Formats: sequence, structure tokens, C-alpha cells
Amino acid sequence: MIPYYKTKGITIQDFAREINLRSYESKLRSQKKVRVIFNRNDFLLPPRDIAWLESTLGKSRVKSFAEGGHLGSLTTPPVQQALIETLSDLK
Repeated sequence: MIPYYKTKGITIQDFAREINLRSYESKLRSQKKVRVIFNRNDFLLPPRDIAWLESTLGKSRVKSFAEGGHLGSLTTPPVQQALIETLSDLK
């Protein structure tokens, strides 16, 4: 993936900046339709990122579950209900 972007004149630093949500913090704060649902034990989501999501989006737009790992709880009724509620709120 990186070699392709190098051929387009995009540096690793550019790439890292663009894939980091912190680069879009002001837009995320103002876009009220953005919601995040995650599991607190997701190995891809360290505690500092969880804290950042909660402070950036606010508790009302962030829903977390204690367990489930990375996408491991999508089939559970509580997570499915949270997804339905989140989507219905965006109408």
C-alpha cells in the first residue's frame, strides 16, 4: 500500500496524518451525526484513544461495551440494539 502512495507523491508522514482521526477533531466535534460503538477490550483501541473519542464526541455519541474484542460482539443482542438505536436517531 505504501509503495503505491509513494508513486503518487504522498509521503509516509502525509499518510500517517490523513489516517489519524485526531487530524479531523474539529470536524468530528461539529458533525453531530458521527457515532461510535466499540468494545473496551478491542486490542486496536488503547485507553488513550477511548478517552479521546469520549472527549471529542461526547458521551452521548459514544457507546461502549466492556467485552467483545474487535468486532466480536456484533451478534449479541445488546450491541445490535445499540446499533439500531444509533441508526434510528440519525433520521
